[in-house]
Amino acid sequence: MTLKKMPQHEYFEYDPDTTFGKGVLLRDKGMQLIAQFYREKYDVNVIMDNNIYCQGQNFMELVKKGRAEKGDYRCAYILIGLRHATPVFYLKSGNSEGFFIPDSVGRTHEHNYGQVRKIISELLLEHFPEIPIFVTEEIRQADLISCYTDALVFVRDVTAKKENAYFKSAHLVGQLESRATEHVADVSTGFSEKKITLKKAFLPDELLKTAQISAFVEDNKSKEKNPSIIHVLKDGTQENLAQFRERYSKTKDGKTYNGYLRNKGLKYSQIIIQQYYKNQLIEELNKLPDIDKNRVAKLTNEFVNQLKSLGEKITNDIAFSFFEAFVFNIKEGVTKEINMNNRKDSLPTEESENFNSSKEPALTSKIQIPETAEDEDKKITCVDLENNILTLSEAMKKSISSLSKNILVIGKENKEDMLAMLHNQFNFYCEQKKMDLAYKTVIEFIKEASTARGGNFNFFKARHGETHSAKAFFEVLHSAKLDDFVKELQEKAKQDMVVNETSSKVPSLK
Repeated sequence: MTLKKMPQHEYFEYDPDTTFGKGVLLRDKGMQLIAQFYREKYDVNVIMDNNIYCQGQNFMELVKKGRAEKGDYRCAYILIGLRHATPVFYLKSGNSEGFFIPDSVGRTHEHNYGQVRKIISELLLEHFPEIPIFVTEEIRQADLISCYTDALVFVRDVTAKKENAYFKSAHLVGQLESRATEHVADVSTGFSEKKITLKKAFLPDELLKTAQISAFVEDNKSKEKNPSIIHVLKDGTQENLAQFRERYSKTKDGKTYNGYLRNKGLKYSQIIIQQYYKNQLIEELNKLPDIDKNRVAKLTNEFVNQLKSLGEKITNDIAFSFFEAFVFNIKEGVTKEINMNNRKDSLPTEESENFNSSKEPALTSKIQIPETAEDEDKKITCVDLENNILTLSEAMKKSISSLSKNILVIGKENKEDMLAMLHNQFNFYCEQKKMDLAYKTVIEFIKEASTARGGNFNFFKARHGETHSAKAFFEVLHSAKLDDFVKELQEKAKQDMVVNETSSKVPSLK
């Protein structure tokens, strides 16, 4: 069983030098996973790529399709450059239509690296010269990494649908038209310059969440005495633009900063991890014999919900360990069920149970600690632990250490899930006859637990005189004398008897 750990640097990187701590620099693969997330949640209509001559043409096909359809229509394209991302939208509402380019640094700023010009001259004018173009002219981005996050937030807020209606900026076309001012601009087309009429766009309050420059907000925000509601919190609290931005404002050295994009970037990093392992899980589940789509969907949803329960503590390391344990548990359940059905097939008085039966006796999405670790039919023979200690790679050491530390923090709220994950990690190594890694996993967990501060958490300790089996590892006892227990385990690990006893008590092994 070879499972793929996400190569994080290909999806996002952390930038430690932002004003208020680390930020996130998204890569194109990570942006694709965020787009997938938004498609599933909000039915957003977006194409993104770094090749304007490829995916840009596909965007033009979407525009052509949308113009032919009845009713309102919106679609988006993000041109992802090496150093910048530029979003462009096609909007249609009633008899009105237009292209909308809200680049975070404006139309002419050097840091859009000519991407706005390229979109206008090589896409829009080439295919639909009759459609008006709304463009933001001024810069609203202050940092050097948030353009990618900004573009994705705009895709969500412009194209998100609920009950088949655009709900986050429902009146966008009319808002842009009512406030736009026309001006003539020089745009290069091929080897020549061409004068065209552009419409300077003023963003409505709903689209000013991401702006990092206060002067841009002042120029664009609504001048109405009673500002509109742009956001509703989970508890039902309604916020206008000023209230929303105040919640994300931070002050340093007397200067106020908007931290919304930094927060959103960190949130996106969690979603990227979640989506990556969700996709990997679906791929693994579809390899199982006779599994139906409904079962795949149910297991996938439960896996994602368990990942979400990790909250802000989720990392690539801990998610991969969780993923390994989850897949191992599912595949172990499939094997048990197949064996059970094979045995029942040989008994004429009993009916065999199909893998897709609604009873689902063995395949479970909940990683569970078995009631007992006693299973005399599934003993394994391991070589002497002392004479066959493998040299752990630095990556494995880091992974196990990360697993231990995260379990301790999260365990205060989700103890059963975390114990189950550790149990399955232990069994995973035992199945591969890597008893040193299995033993090390538990020992590292116990060591971390013995030094943890605060919180209501019951630690593991084997009863005095009880054999060191998998069951003993998961006896929930008081944390007293844990240091003595660690020393005891370390000493007894050198004895053949301990290895044999540990091996003979591990469930689901051959």
